[in-house]
Amino acid sequence: MSITFFGVIWMVLIFICFFLEIKYLFLLTLISMTLQCDVIFLINTELGIGPAIVTSLAFIFKSIIYNARVIIIKDKIKNFFILFMICVTITTCYMDKSMEKITSFFQIYVYIICFFRMISIRDSISIKFSSNCVKVIILFISIVGVLQMLHSSSLVDLSFILRPLIYNESWDYSIVFNKSYLLFRFYSTFMEPSYCSVFLVGVFFYLLSIEGKDNRNIGLMIMLGVEIALTTSATAFGAMFITGVLFICSNTNKKFMKYIVPIVMLIFIFVICFGWNDIVNQILIKLASGSGRTRRNWNKAGLNAFFESPMIGMGYKNVRASSFFVTLLGEFGILGTVLFALSLICVIKEIFIKDDKFAVASSWFVVGSVIAMIIACPDLSLAPFWMAMYIYAVSRGRMSINEERIEYI
Repeated sequence: MSITFFGVIWMVLIFICFFLEIKYLFLLTLISMTLQCDVIFLINTELGIGPAIVTSLAFIFKSIIYNARVIIIKDKIKNFFILFMICVTITTCYMDKSMEKITSFFQIYVYIICFFRMISIRDSISIKFSSNCVKVIILFISIVGVLQMLHSSSLVDLSFILRPLIYNESWDYSIVFNKSYLLFRFYSTFMEPSYCSVFLVGVFFYLLSIEGKDNRNIGLMIMLGVEIALTTSATAFGAMFITGVLFICSNTNKKFMKYIVPIVMLIFIFVICFGWNDIVNQILIKLASGSGRTRRNWNKAGLNAFFESPMIGMGYKNVRASSFFVTLLGEFGILGTVLFALSLICVIKEIFIKDDKFAVASSWFVVGSVIAMIIACPDLSLAPFWMAMYIYAVSRGRMSINEERIEYI
């Protein structure tokens, strides 16, 4: 096993943040969830360990040192996730006894445990700081995205910067950056535009749902809308439409309209002027293309796996569908899918608790991400989804504290 150049830099950052306040390691953990095409440690020529799992592990250890109290579990979301972990472990061990498949679920264990630890120490991370973390990540994704588009469209050769720092997983040709053809599409630090849409759609509705006096959010939302259009991803457009409909139907506060209308109009004008034909063509081409047919065949295979073992599924990483929901059914069956769905329901229900504004915002982050995953991003270990869950973990139950309310506003 060896360490990459990026890995040396990242491990130094982890070491520094580990000895600072825990909020700085929280920020680094969130950033790590966006670095989908990087590895820190190389196990062999085609297998590595990425920054998301390493940084999440570091946060777990730091949080235990910071607050080592054993908390009696009374939280429904924790109970459902624990039952889900037990169910999936038993299923995977029973259906596939290979060590590779069993150890692959270790990554999910790490994310879930890190989620638990963030709930435990959430009072140590202020609402203002976590909100600013999200904005920092948006700017980071936007800056890298501009550099990526300049490079991928062959306007400027930036491989000497992007390859070692953002896309060092050079052997994986499912990463769009590793392909040789020109591509004027926005995908930033992610493997492809569809995966990028999981973050972009989720964080767009996160900002939209915040009822604050910070008008800077409007500029960020316009920027995110442009980036979503530049992905030219059917997944992004579908997720935006479905989440937008749900958002409007769930919102009873009319003062939101003064923010929604100008944002939607500006994005609409941009799309009409610069990308409407491309967007329509992309959706139609996607549905009729070989990729579209392949995705439909994946979903059929996932459903066949579900019918073969409907209660417990075929085990983690033993099914490959196009839709996240179909993948869950094929991998974990009815039992695992229901437990995971109950965990998500505990998050989504925060949308209807209007007093807890920041929890509502983070819940919309999760909702937008999950809808994009259901459309075409079927990986349970997808880091942007868990980043949304981390944001939710430090947000829930915070607005009842007067000090946090003043700081947030």
